[in-house]
Amino acid sequence: MRELLGERLLSTVRDVNVVTEFRLRVGQETLIKTLKGDYYCAFRPTEKDIGEILKKAMRFSPYAYENELSAGYVPYKNGIRIGIAGKGKLNANKKILFSNVRSLCVRIPHEIVGCSDKLGDYFSDFVNTVVISPPYCGKTTLIRDMARVLSDRYDTLYIDERYELCGETLSLSVGKKADVIQGVEKKYLYENVIRAMAPEIVVCDELFCDEDFFAVKRFFHAGIKCLASFHAPSIDRLPPIGKEIFNKYIVLSDKPFIGTIAAMGYVRA
Repeated sequence: MRELLGERLLSTVRDVNVVTEFRLRVGQETLIKTLKGDYYCAFRPTEKDIGEILKKAMRFSPYAYENELSAGYVPYKNGIRIGIAGKGKLNANKKILFSNVRSLCVRIPHEIVGCSDKLGDYFSDFVNTVVISPPYCGKTTLIRDMARVLSDRYDTLYIDERYELCGETLSLSVGKKADVIQGVEKKYLYENVIRAMAPEIVVCDELFCDEDFFAVKRFFHAGIKCLASFHAPSIDRLPPIGKEIFNKYIVLSDKPFIGTIAAMGYVRA
């Protein structure tokens, strides 16, 4: 982290170990989100600071990260993901080309091995399960630990599109029967990989659009079970196709603390 963000910023941070996110905006105080709450620090990044952080994240080889940049992020070590915003345009292939990045969202995963123990035997006899919550409530952390447990027992395929589940170099914990595909969207994987690897369970973070749900539905029809997450405040927001696919749900909240289980049960179509 010090190598990426530099001493000028990190010297202002109270407790690096509990930081979950840095929000850097040109000319503005840096917002630091932590497990204990949010605060601003005095560091005001310049365009040069933003550019230097991006260069380090991309190992000074931006062309190697064209696909990720066009999707609005850059992966870094140990599951860290850097979201970007600024001036951009679409090229002929409908990819976003950023010419002036002015904001960074540096998200830091917190691996909590054993956090899924609080579910008891809820997922011991595994069926299709979706973890639901608004942002910053611990979905990815919980799914990662559930997948770690499951992949000690089942052939489990992680679809880690943005390197958040396993880390760019698989630095986060996975089970002994785990296989990992990174940097590829779910919708492209059924024909090319799913059949060849024959997983019993597929794990994917952040279902977003209809294409994501249809991809998972194809896994389901092939007899493959799925563990996934979805951004929403409650089970009521799960779309109809999601209610066709998933059997169980877990809803997380950040009250009174991140990762609190607000509800869990069986999905009703």
